Amino acid sequence: FVIAGHNDSVAWGMTNVMVDDIDFYAEKLNEDSTKYLLDGEWKDILIRNEIIKTKEGETIERKLWFTHRGPIVNQFKKKAEVALSVHWVGNEMSNEIGGVYLLNRAKNWTDFREAARNFVSVSQNIVYADVNGNIGLQCSAGIPVRTGDGIQIYPGDTSKYDWKGLVPFEELPFEYNPERGYVSSANNKTVPDDYPYIVSHWFATTDRIDRIRELLESKEQLNADDFAAIQADVKSKKAEQITPVFVAAIKSAQ
Repeated sequence: FVIAGHNDSVAWGMTNVMVDDIDFYAEKLNEDSTKYLLDGEWKDILIRNEIIKTKEGETIERKLWFTHRGPIVNQFKKKAEVALSVHWVGNEMSNEIGGVYLLNRAKNWTDFREAARNFVSVSQNIVYADVNGNIGLQCSAGIPVRTGDGIQIYPGDTSKYDWKGLVPFEELPFEYNPERGYVSSANNKTVPDDYPYIVSHWFATTDRIDRIRELLESKEQLNADDFAAIQADVKSKKAEQITPVFVAAIKSAQ
């Protein structure tokens, strides 16, 4: 199970999509915290008693509460505390191990994409190259189809803000043999501004990807030594921007 690497036909690498794959809901509970209000009806809370045995030989008992969205995560240390339930893509069905198994055996772009569709709770931008000279990038992620902006705590007494499923794999961003001649990813935003689904409000800053692309575009053709140099490169685009400002400020203060 090679997570990122190559076989005799294709090579692949991964970076995080930075997808917002979790939402919080402020639930309204009844007096004894056994029911929650949803669309005007009281629904039963699933209550589970868990026994956790530690390596030190201790036994810890915990009572856990679940709505249809997921667990209630509060510890209720304050009397007026609002119950918050969590819907997280990590609780959805996914099969990343199966995906890695298929990646290891992929022979072409079609095989690669079939493998990549298994990445749901572990969201990755996966870059691709094959022995025939083809390249590509596939966003492989469990992106919620949601109402709202994805950054607020939603009211839990309505189903309006419940997820409507996950974005179908066929609608996830990808590119294959782009005109520019390369694909790249470094936890940066890889979707266009007009993409119809909310991926995230937070991506890695562009410093790393800007430097990577600067090096990729520095020559018409790159060889193994060039890519080794890219891997070992330590130049910071952020430092390039702010160092002159700092130096100027120090000189003016002297």
